Amino acid sequence: MSIPNCYKQEIFVSYLEGYKKILTNNLIIEDGFSAPPVGPGLGTDINEKALEEFPVSDYIPVESEPYKDFF
Repeated sequence: MSIPNCYKQEIFVSYLEGYKKILTNNLIIEDGFSAPPVGPGLGTDINEKALEEFPVSDYIPVESEPYKDFF
């Protein structure tokens, strides 16, 4: 939030309910904008027990995803 030359940061708004389950402090989204977190770093941690609800094997890779260029 403190990078003055950053135009935007994407999040998956369709996954907000998932974020609410796995993050210890929820993301605050109002009018299409995220509020700065309270606390150091990202202002949240991952609840690893809750993360077990979303096993990686349930997700199917999409061949057109640009992140695959980094493998």
